[in-house]
Amino acid sequence: MKPLRRDVVETSRLRKDYNAQSGRKCVNGYELARELGRGVHGKVKLAIHTESGTLFAIKILPKADRRPALGRQSAHHSHLANVRREIAILKKCCHPHIVRLQEVIDSDDSPKIYMVLEYMAGGEVVWRSADGVPALSLDQSQKVCRDVVLGLEYLHHLGIIHRDIKPANLLWTTSHTVKISDFGVSYLSTSPNSAYQLSKTAGTPAFFAPELCSSETKLRITNKIDAWALGVTLYCFLFGTLPFKADSEYELFRRIESHQYTLPWPVHPDIQHLLSSLLDKNHDSRYSLEQVKRHPYTLANLENPSDWLIQNDPRNYETIEPTEEELLSAFSRFRWIAKIRAGITGLLKRRNTISSSLEPPDIPSPQKQTLVRSRGLSNLTRHPTSFDTDTDEEDPEDGVFLDFEKKKVRKEALDREVGSLRAI
Repeated sequence: MKPLRRDVVETSRLRKDYNAQSGRKCVNGYELARELGRGVHGKVKLAIHTESGTLFAIKILPKADRRPALGRQSAHHSHLANVRREIAILKKCCHPHIVRLQEVIDSDDSPKIYMVLEYMAGGEVVWRSADGVPALSLDQSQKVCRDVVLGLEYLHHLGIIHRDIKPANLLWTTSHTVKISDFGVSYLSTSPNSAYQLSKTAGTPAFFAPELCSSETKLRITNKIDAWALGVTLYCFLFGTLPFKADSEYELFRRIESHQYTLPWPVHPDIQHLLSSLLDKNHDSRYSLEQVKRHPYTLANLENPSDWLIQNDPRNYETIEPTEEELLSAFSRFRWIAKIRAGITGLLKRRNTISSSLEPPDIPSPQKQTLVRSRGLSNLTRHPTSFDTDTDEEDPEDGVFLDFEKKKVRKEALDREVGSLRAI
């Protein structure tokens, strides 16, 4: 069934306060309860909407990379572009197996961006116990795999490659529906410099496809890397371990590229066939998500497989058509408001600077009147920007006074400009 569309709320103003009773920090009406997780670039906190009591997960990301690469002046812009791309993708996704973005809070005055996401109460899918044995039953593994296939097929239909499919990025709802999360390294075919972006390795090495581990630069990178990662994930669910392991990343890449995986114990022929079709080192013959969806393992135990396939056609859901402008700003609807606010802030700073120097010069009142009459102030009625190239009078007797009058007129002009902006 097609989900109802809800536009993402875009907020350009940040308000911070505290709940006096709980002592917790509040951000725009969301009370931050506890930390749910933390990564290299940010953290996720459980939040309570103070008006409705609804639980959300707020992803807090810095606008600047905390680990700028040495000699790379573009590190800040690259990190911010990744954040905005993630927001642009989530803004357009509307699918029952994709975590939904509720609101984006981005203030020019804040060094952080707040992404208010659907809260997944079940947490991440746990695939092995403390003893190293599979934590999921065969039926549970099949159900999780089926949910992930539907979400991934939808993403690929939209031209999105997730690039980091793994159990930690698969989250349960309270009704045990699995949704795909974390689009921080995802690829979007319509984004600027998409070819260069896809050529860069991103994600978790243990789930890398062979073409990502190879030194051969001519290998084509496609959405089949998600199919490989799905195969590794399914292997984890079934056997409680990874198909490829090594003590170093270099050795891990070598094994992924050249070694064959083994099965710890026999499994049903359908499972064996699907694993071999997903963990195919040849990306051309590797299964696509559409093929996985129609595989006997995926369709097993369904009451009516034909109806299920029709109901879960990705074309039934809203499509993503992000524009280049959306990818560059990700929340452009309120960007013009932010620009006006920034303009007002700049004008106020300039006006305050001028105001602080508007103490009248120490010139007797009769002399001041004489100077005004002798010099005249007709040249001070021009547009205030013309003063940027003017030089004050060099006469030591009246230079101070004329500078004072120029600043006064400039302040009045700035007052008018601030008033006109505020009227917008």
